[in-house]
Amino acid sequence: MRICPDAELDDSLLDVTVVGPLSRTALLRLYPTVRSGAHVRHPAVTTRRAPAVTLAAAGVVGYADGERLGPLPLRNECRAGALRVLAPAGSHRT
Repeated sequence: MRICPDAELDDSLLDVTVVGPLSRTALLRLYPTVRSGAHVRHPAVTTRRAPAVTLAAAGVVGYADGERLGPLPLRNECRAGALRVLAPAGSHRT
């Protein structure tokens, strides 16, 4: 799934995609477009880039890739060079 289809692995920025209020029907119609990344063209979808993001909401627990992180607020920061990744040339665009 291409949730943040324009994300770059090496730009030192986090890409965040947010879906605004939608009815269940509209959300079900939008969901299949995530595979191709076309969902970002929907008017209820916004994408932002930032070096750090803080999520805050009362009584909400944060998860990442299905793993429980803990109660909000949670801060995520992108640090250049903090992780080495080996991949074939050009594979970050697939």
